[in-house]
Amino acid sequence: MWQHTGDDWIGIDTAPQDLIKLAAFSQGEVLEYSRQPVGRMSLVDAGVDLSEVQSRIADTEGRLRDNATELLVARARVESLRASSAKEPELAEQVRELAALFDTRVVKAQAGWTKDASTLTKARTAVDQLAVHSLACPDATVAGEIAANEDLFTQTADVVRELGDEIRAAEQGMSAAINTARTRLASIHNQWQQCKAVFATELDAELAKVSQGSSLTTLRTHLESLQTKHGAAKASKDELDNEALPHLQQLDQQREELIDQLHRARGERREIRRGRVAELNGKTAGFVKLNVPAEGDFADFRAALGTLKVGSRVRDDVLDAIARYTYPFRFARLMWHGNINELAADSLGIDSASVARLVANIADRDLWGELLELQLVDRPDVLTMRFRKPDDGQYVAIEDLAHGQRCTAILVTLLADGTTPVLVDQPEDALHAPWIEEYLVDRLRSLRGTRQYIFATRSPGIVVSADAEQIITMRATAGRGECEASGSLERHNLNQLALHHLEGGRVPFQRRSDKLQPSIVDEE
Repeated sequence: MWQHTGDDWIGIDTAPQDLIKLAAFSQGEVLEYSRQPVGRMSLVDAGVDLSEVQSRIADTEGRLRDNATELLVARARVESLRASSAKEPELAEQVRELAALFDTRVVKAQAGWTKDASTLTKARTAVDQLAVHSLACPDATVAGEIAANEDLFTQTADVVRELGDEIRAAEQGMSAAINTARTRLASIHNQWQQCKAVFATELDAELAKVSQGSSLTTLRTHLESLQTKHGAAKASKDELDNEALPHLQQLDQQREELIDQLHRARGERREIRRGRVAELNGKTAGFVKLNVPAEGDFADFRAALGTLKVGSRVRDDVLDAIARYTYPFRFARLMWHGNINELAADSLGIDSASVARLVANIADRDLWGELLELQLVDRPDVLTMRFRKPDDGQYVAIEDLAHGQRCTAILVTLLADGTTPVLVDQPEDALHAPWIEEYLVDRLRSLRGTRQYIFATRSPGIVVSADAEQIITMRATAGRGECEASGSLERHNLNQLALHHLEGGRVPFQRRSDKLQPSIVDEE
């Protein structure tokens, strides 16, 4: 932008909004604030600093998403191991029955050979899956603008270059080590196979003594097959009990701790907002009472539930009840662990059969990732407003007011507090005309000197009754607008222009005055 200084213009690398703070509201924004309890929370947020708590909320949500990624993998691992270990007791019995036919030292050793084969294969597979991922080395081309600092940039380039060389050397070393390990393991596996062949010959000899005419190959193959399956099932059970389940439980606990942090951070944000609301309530002259209730808005939660329920035949009224009477944190936790009875509440319209269908649908369609994401859905804070009606002095929820009355209540709140200039564009089109004098004029006159109020308006109440200190009249053609005059109503030409723009001129103003005079006299 440019700034005029003396007889010249100089460029300033600063955005206008950073130099001049301005609270601006269009007629459309006033309308939206009157309709949206969530949206009107920005009226409160404009006067508080939420950056620190919002940063913590965003950080915790990011960590929860990372946790969800790990949690889904861990859950799938547990389910897979449970499936593979489920037949372990049955296989153990079959191995025991068959091995009893060959109750010799060599036959018993077969189980050990089979288990060793599985162990060696697992170790070799783990090494085969290793891979070295190259790091992106920083660019060693570093140059500065100041000649005196050239030596420092040369040193910087040397450090970056040396780091790149060391990284590449380390990567080559790791790749070589992995390849060497693979070669050695292949050699060890070959040696083991040779030993296994010797044992197989000894085993065949033992089996020949007790085969009693059965196929020697069939007996040995069947026994080895059963022992292999049993060994795999037993290994899965051990991995499930000793590794997979503890890891899943650890991730579950980590998630609960993160959820607690997120819940507390959102609660802190609400308390900051409530503190600001208390300030505003003290500055609205009793015209408006604001509040931030704890339950928040459940529209986003309800929408997310609609995604999970597709195909489940769960009724919408049940989802409405879940969204209204429970919270995303608790709902997702109970669904994740299958605790149907804890969520069901017939008195609230949440029957156990519907909950069971919902969790079955999540499992059938593998919507566990969507469920964990739903747990982060916020029930955002809403700003409720009650307005004191002039006729009986009773406070009425803004939702129960007429359209223009709602907008008047919003504008009273907008004007209540702050130090920056306020710009409002043509509010009268959305205001309740009788209340302009009752509320807005009163507020503008009492707030005089606290901040600058700028209205683009044709309302005589706002301009004349509120005693505007500076008036600027405008005129325009189809392609151009310009300032017509500026000053106060005490200036004769401004007084005439105000009469023209606000009342349509002397003649219509006089006609209205004559026709409405009896009402003025009656009140007197």
